[in-house]
Amino acid sequence: MEKREKLVEEIESLMSYGEKREVIERSLLKYLDEKTLLGIRDSLQKRHGVLKSEDREWLSQFVKE
Repeated sequence: MEKREKLVEEIESLMSYGEKREVIERSLLKYLDEKTLLGIRDSLQKRHGVLKSEDREWLSQFVKE
């Protein structure tokens, strides 16, 4: 598995709170470089479990419905 794909899966896992569903519009991710994906993942890891409602609202714009 390529590194970018692994990062995307880690980000999805953090955003979905363990649910097995796709939460990111993957077509948008092709525009993000590896450094950006690492930053997103690291930021989510730091915030995981302590998200404020405003953070959830912000993250919800990236959730695929």
